[in-house]
Amino acid sequence: MNMKKNILKYTLVISISISLLACNKQESSIYISTDEEEWEKGETTEILPEYGGKIRIDSSTELPDGSYVNMDKDVLTLTHRPSIFTLKLDCANELEIIGADSYGIDIKEDQSAGNTFIIKTGLVPVGAMESRTTLRFKRKNLTKAYPEDTVSVVLSRNPSEYEGIMNFDSPTYMYDFGTYADGEFGKITVAEDQGIKMLFDNDEAPWVMLAEEENASGSFRILGGWRPNDPEADGRVQDAYMVIYDRETGNEEERYTIRRRNYGMPVTYMNGVWWCKYNARGNSCDFNDQILVKDDPAAKAGMSLLEYLNNCTCDEYMELWTWAYQSDNAGKEIKGEDGKITVSGYSAKGQNLNLADPKSIAPPGYEVPAFEHYNRIFMEWWMYIDRDNGPHRPHTPWSENPQVYVKSGKRSDLVLDGVGLPVTYHFEVYNTKNGKKDQQVTFYGPGSQWNGNGINHNKILFTCHSSQGKGWFNRFDSYGLQVNGGSGADTRILRLVKTPVEYMY
Repeated sequence: MNMKKNILKYTLVISISISLLACNKQESSIYISTDEEEWEKGETTEILPEYGGKIRIDSSTELPDGSYVNMDKDVLTLTHRPSIFTLKLDCANELEIIGADSYGIDIKEDQSAGNTFIIKTGLVPVGAMESRTTLRFKRKNLTKAYPEDTVSVVLSRNPSEYEGIMNFDSPTYMYDFGTYADGEFGKITVAEDQGIKMLFDNDEAPWVMLAEEENASGSFRILGGWRPNDPEADGRVQDAYMVIYDRETGNEEERYTIRRRNYGMPVTYMNGVWWCKYNARGNSCDFNDQILVKDDPAAKAGMSLLEYLNNCTCDEYMELWTWAYQSDNAGKEIKGEDGKITVSGYSAKGQNLNLADPKSIAPPGYEVPAFEHYNRIFMEWWMYIDRDNGPHRPHTPWSENPQVYVKSGKRSDLVLDGVGLPVTYHFEVYNTKNGKKDQQVTFYGPGSQWNGNGINHNKILFTCHSSQGKGWFNRFDSYGLQVNGGSGADTRILRLVKTPVEYMY
């Protein structure tokens, strides 16, 4: 410590004038005047407390492998690996620890010897930068602690290069998405003498994989996967362990936990798209409001969805049918009121849902179908939902399946809140392979409401993403299905699709 005191100098100029009368020695006068000049700085004097110099790291300290002390013996640099060791300090006074100015280092006094301290550090995780911690001490013979009574400990960055959406902070070294997640989580490159692998608990599926990049040995993409119609995708916790190990010995050196909630909605594949089997319900972004794989009513009944809609009870049909969307992800329930079927909370003002971000009104891993996705399975003007028909050449034929067919179904026994519904249609779009029905998607739901008069039965408006607001609509007349995006005031059914993933397990 260097405490400095400025000694200031003030100059006082005194002028004395003595006048003596030569002829009269008894007469005399003395005149005194003073002039002040400005303060000016004088010399600097250093004042030190009474102790024997700066704290140094004792050269007898046994350092962890790869660690070193600087020339001034006041900075200790450690590797990224976890360590525990005794730090010895060279000081003429007995020291006590005040604390560290950051996290990541634990320090406590070693009671077996003076000026010795037990240091414990954790693993510096991948992606973390080098950090510097100041350890602060107090001399027991002094009443105050001084800023200079410190040594520094530097934790080196992890040599593995990592970038991505996951942060593996100590002490858990876990990244928990908190919900469902898939896709690319990050990229990692390990050192030449290291390897990396993914491990799982015995009963867990390999839902994360490491995909080595071409022409980049030791560099991997971390991919989260998806399993269609996974019966275990009920919201349970899924863990995967990313392990970095020594190539020579095989010993594990670092372990990181990746955690998500495994949610999944029933899906059906058609013309390159995994369509959700059922319409969205409630909060369309919340898995807990949706029908999950384990709750699939048609699958439980051993039927296709079209068969189920034809044969289920009225209450079971209404469980699926009574939801519409307008402007956002907040589903509006369909109610029977004053003798008509209406959208609860309908507003004449709204925004065209087709213009929304396709992932903003869907749970993680899912999205609103693109306009082009509907184009692969719908034909304009000549495709009808109230009758069996086909083959049709869709608006944008899918190269592998350029034709589609329609299988329709209807219910005339539906009642909602005491109000009877007119004949209500649902329909299946399918293609064929070797002359037999192959891939299919089934559609159902309330007709659109665009004013205060209630829904327009069977005139379904389908939510689909388009930067121009385009969409598909069923006129339920001689024109059948047509390209029509509707307006912001119109309500729609919301059928989602699975966001494409690179890794399926």
